[in-house]
Amino acid sequence: MADPRKTFKEIIYKQLIGPSNDTFIDLGENELVTGYPLNKYFSGIIFPRVSDKYNKNEENNIQTDEEIVNEIEIEESYTEEIASEEDQSISDEQPSKEDLENEDFTREEIYPNSFGISFCLDRKAEQFNLKLKFGLYRKIDPQIELNSGYKIKLNEDDYNLVKNLNTGNEQYLSNLIGYDKEKEAAYLRRTISTNKIEERSEDIYNLSTFKKNIYKNLKTAKGDEKSRLNKENLILQKLTPLYLTAWERVPCEYKYDININKLLSDEIKLNLYESELVPSFKIVLYIKLIKQTKDYYVIKVLAENGSDYSGGILSIYNKPVLNQLCMFQSKMQIESPFLRPFPEPHLYSNASIEDKIIDCQYRDAKFYALAHNCSCKWNSDEEHPLRIETEFLPEVIPPVTDNCHFDNLANTLNIYLNSYFSESTDEEIIHNLEILAESYGRWIKSQENLLSNIGDRYKEAANQIVKDQKDILQRIYEGINILKLNSDYMKLYKLANSAMLVNMAKTKNLNVKNQEVLKSAQISYHPFQVAFLLINIECIVNEKSEIRNNSIDLLWFPTGGGKTEAYFLLTIFFLLFRRYKYGDKGLGTSVIMRYTLRLLTAQQFERASKMILSLNYVCSKFMPDLIKTKPYSIGLWIGQSSTPNKLEGEEYSAAFQIQQLVDAKDKETARKLNRFPINDCPWCGKSLIDTGKAGFMILGKTFKVKCISSECEFNEGLPLDFIDESIYNNPPSLLFSTVDKFARLAWIDEASSLFGRGNGYLPPGLIIQDELHLISGPLGSITALYEDVIEMLCCRDGNIPRIIASTATIKNAASQVRGLFGNREVITFPPPGINYDDNFFAKIEEGNLNREYIGICPTGKTFTTIQIKLLALLLYCRLKVNESDDKDIDNYWTIVSYHNSLRELGRIYGKVNDEIKFAYSHLVLKDNPDKYPYIRSAKELTSRVTVNEIKNTLKALETKKDLMSDKSIDLAFATNMISAGLDIPRLNIILMNGQPKSISEYIQVTSRIARKQPGLVCDIFNPIKARDKSHYENFISFHNNYYRFVEPISVTPYTKVAIAKMLPTILATYLRHFKNKRNLKDVIDDDFNDYKLFIKDRIPDNEIYNFIVKRMDKHIKFLYEQLEEDSNLTYKKLLKNPDEISDLQYLEDQWVAVNSLRDVNPSAVIKVVTNRKNLNKNRGSVYD
Repeated sequence: MADPRKTFKEIIYKQLIGPSNDTFIDLGENELVTGYPLNKYFSGIIFPRVSDKYNKNEENNIQTDEEIVNEIEIEESYTEEIASEEDQSISDEQPSKEDLENEDFTREEIYPNSFGISFCLDRKAEQFNLKLKFGLYRKIDPQIELNSGYKIKLNEDDYNLVKNLNTGNEQYLSNLIGYDKEKEAAYLRRTISTNKIEERSEDIYNLSTFKKNIYKNLKTAKGDEKSRLNKENLILQKLTPLYLTAWERVPCEYKYDININKLLSDEIKLNLYESELVPSFKIVLYIKLIKQTKDYYVIKVLAENGSDYSGGILSIYNKPVLNQLCMFQSKMQIESPFLRPFPEPHLYSNASIEDKIIDCQYRDAKFYALAHNCSCKWNSDEEHPLRIETEFLPEVIPPVTDNCHFDNLANTLNIYLNSYFSESTDEEIIHNLEILAESYGRWIKSQENLLSNIGDRYKEAANQIVKDQKDILQRIYEGINILKLNSDYMKLYKLANSAMLVNMAKTKNLNVKNQEVLKSAQISYHPFQVAFLLINIECIVNEKSEIRNNSIDLLWFPTGGGKTEAYFLLTIFFLLFRRYKYGDKGLGTSVIMRYTLRLLTAQQFERASKMILSLNYVCSKFMPDLIKTKPYSIGLWIGQSSTPNKLEGEEYSAAFQIQQLVDAKDKETARKLNRFPINDCPWCGKSLIDTGKAGFMILGKTFKVKCISSECEFNEGLPLDFIDESIYNNPPSLLFSTVDKFARLAWIDEASSLFGRGNGYLPPGLIIQDELHLISGPLGSITALYEDVIEMLCCRDGNIPRIIASTATIKNAASQVRGLFGNREVITFPPPGINYDDNFFAKIEEGNLNREYIGICPTGKTFTTIQIKLLALLLYCRLKVNESDDKDIDNYWTIVSYHNSLRELGRIYGKVNDEIKFAYSHLVLKDNPDKYPYIRSAKELTSRVTVNEIKNTLKALETKKDLMSDKSIDLAFATNMISAGLDIPRLNIILMNGQPKSISEYIQVTSRIARKQPGLVCDIFNPIKARDKSHYENFISFHNNYYRFVEPISVTPYTKVAIAKMLPTILATYLRHFKNKRNLKDVIDDDFNDYKLFIKDRIPDNEIYNFIVKRMDKHIKFLYEQLEEDSNLTYKKLLKNPDEISDLQYLEDQWVAVNSLRDVNPSAVIKVVTNRKNLNKNRGSVYD
């Protein structure tokens, strides 16, 4: 079966760069196009120089064939009522007012005057071969010249239908237009008549008369006659280009052998001319030796369009001379058997060990060329490429890291064999786990063997890599030995695997009640998932573990590799251990899973809900005592914008929402109104909502979810909760939350229950932070400060929580973890290998074609224009794929359009039913004039839409394409909300509108597509942005190593600004929940000592510590002053929202508490002082 991406790429290349041959018959490199080439093509264009000698006549010479233009306008006016879309073509792409405001049209980045390539040659080279290719376009007037290419594809029946049309003057169309049966094309028999009628060509006048008469008859025609007349109209429209001025492409090619000795003495400059074709056209080739060493030369070749253009600004494209002077489809090629890669850049002297490890891992990564105003490529399959060349539409399939598969680990990874469902003995399970450890040990030995041959530059890093691998191996053996020596823990291990088996089987829609189905399903782990649990078993069962208390494990694995299942397995084991060891004391919130994005939290909650249900299911079968008191439960704690906070008593309460669902006129309406995070039962998949009823209810102070299907295992109740008030009353075993929600602890007394305060439960013992890389910058700094008090709340009897983090893209992780989690060390799992392509648990998968990238950088076009064109092209490409293979088209039907900001997204989203629809229609109607294309549905995934809308959009994105309805989405516009958590297999095309702010985000976003099927990432680069242009010019080398270039993450918690902003929130949380001071008049000075001692150990800088203490004293003093004025002072009175304050003095001592950890934007308060005497009094500094 053909790869659908090939169709996408071919169409995009032809439409953006050319030659496209999409109007007349295919003439290859000698194509004919109607309209100006500069209007037609979007990249690969090299512009002439703008001459200082301004020629006003040239500026005014915008259109020489006015008669033809006039005729087209008249022709359209006759037919606009029946075929307005069909008769239009994309208008001249002149800059709009909006474009002029956003882009600088004087910059040479938009109108490149040259392009070229730099490369390395071995000193043995005596010469190299240079080839330059491009196309020039010359104008052809059908009134003067009869070109053999004036032929249009048309079947013979259609030709016969119109050839005898009569205008009333005995002139038949067949006298002018002939038919070539062999090529199945209509052509001009002669040049267009030059006799003028009303300033128009006689032949064109006749064509207009035909269409006018047909249109008049169509108004009264019926049945077959109307169909025939409409067909005639469409055929005449298709023949229209035969009457228009066209541009013929003339291919140009130059070849040179460049002598190195001549280059050593001076720069080579070659002047090339095409005087016969375009008298003033000129090219200058510059060949320069940039650098030479004893081993190699660095050479730069630049081709400059040396033509002078005197017609004014370049952004007015409909000027004949300008179109003749531009180079199109430009390409340069260098050939030599002595091409060599560029040398590795020097490692800076203060490089961290992480930088050295990355340097070591990528020591064999090579790049052979640097491009200028274009991109470049070489044959990476060859050990030593013989050819490099420029490319304006580069494409690359980056190496993909995938889970390793080992035949000898089949039983180890088979979940059924590790579960209670099988008859495997404990000894057999232990033996299989030891095979995993032994295999990893042998691989580490092979890594050690590499050390002797590694260069001195990489020795330190390589030794550290092997040490980290051995440390992990030791922890794997420790985990195995714990299971081996303690049969109770082995029971928990088997039960955890039973739950994961059921969970994965339910995901595959298997019958979990049938043991034979579970056995034959062959559901397996990836090696790293089992190993990750094993290295954490000691940290779970030994609460005084040094690793548990002093470090965190960072699960670092590529996107889509199975990280979620890895920490789900760990979560299940911990939940089982907590209840098994502590009984009813372990019934409270045991695990906290924190996310940073609403979309990710909502999607992962559904997955985790199924996991919790699976855990209860297997407990009921094998260890019912664990759920005798209450089942394992899960709660979603993300706030009122997503779910109701209150059970009853307000407009957006749970009771109000339930009533809305019950009162809805039908099931479909109710599902759309549903503000709860789930519509369907996570266990059986049946809808929780039906006409007149819903599976949500309130029982006393508890929110209940119940499957309304009588056949469901959980029709008596699902242990799910998403109402804040209910969650406080019934702390869930697993608490799902966003990072920013924890700021609400300062405002709510009842939230103490989540930390085992006042209910006799243990505090959470496991905290999992997903997508760690997103907690950076201001959010990271604020979160890190708040993390101190969260850890204090989770500590009990000297035991501190185990912290796990996960990510697919991060750099500077050690520094970030120290900043976020109180100077803990980070242990990366899996530890890297000496080579980046293999760490035992994952390696580069040869031949993986799942995700391909293509790069587009516009030349002579605005960024907005290329966005519109690409979206239209991608929509059009779907139809072409559909024509050839309908089975695959659903995987390419929905186009995701990613934008870096809401402002950028809004600008394009507003054009969907305008420019984008028009451009799309033009492409479709050119092929199929009798079809009316339209964009059925465009949705957005951004922070400006509600959670309910997001939920409905995600459901629609999972809906297969349906040409007869609007249910499937054509275009999905998104911002960085989708960078984590979006996992929909049918999404396989994404348009990246400019480079995201970080490479980490770029990797995350583009990894959202092609999860199961081959996918295509279309990158649009903005030529006036240096970072975009750099990534475009180094497209292949960048994408082949993009993990290497992930930027370091910054977290700076103990800064004065951050402390001043967050300290009141921290103190309120500390007093309320750690000291249990519900009544403020009970607060005494000694209450703050625990917090001071805690942060003393975390802050090495005495100045910062003293600053915090000084700020605390000011807040405490203010508290006492307020208590003197009001002995009944409450937190509600004490705490102020930032937007409630108008007095500048609040910066020093008032208790201004944030509602969300995302309230990190700097604020400014302006106060007008009318009394100058009070001016100094009101001045204050946040740093005082």
